[in-house]
Amino acid sequence: MKKVLKIAAWGIGISLVAVSAFTLYWYQWREVNLRPYVDAGMEESSGWTALHPSYLEVTTGGYAYSVTFPFLWEFGGNLAVAFPFEEGGHGLIIWPDHNGNYEVGVILVDENQMIHHIYLDESGNAVESGQYEIVEQYRHVVDELLNRANLRWNLQLGKAN
Repeated sequence: MKKVLKIAAWGIGISLVAVSAFTLYWYQWREVNLRPYVDAGMEESSGWTALHPSYLEVTTGGYAYSVTFPFLWEFGGNLAVAFPFEEGGHGLIIWPDHNGNYEVGVILVDENQMIHHIYLDESGNAVESGQYEIVEQYRHVVDELLNRANLRWNLQLGKAN
């Protein structure tokens, strides 16, 4: 019986060390990949917690910039830029990875209030051919969002670079 308890104690101990090491790695990963995008003008947003921080700034022109960290043990998080709601509520979402690359998506609201969620390629074009027309219809919006992200976070996304 003592041997079984000793083996169980070792198993629990090793598990705790592994979980702690993984948590430290995760915390370091998110700090390295997302903390540089949080700048002086941003404030903690309303849903902020220590394990899932989120920062937001709304400029005097009404543009919103945010940085959202991933939930515990997730490797995600994003940057976002949004037009003022009065100007259509369009937005850009950027998912940085650990290699310095980005996945980029845009949210476009058309004249019928239909919301389009579209992934963009490195040139700022729709990844899926069926969404090419809506991106071209709102090219000025897409370019403006990419340009604002590039200027804010010193990125080189899409045609705006």
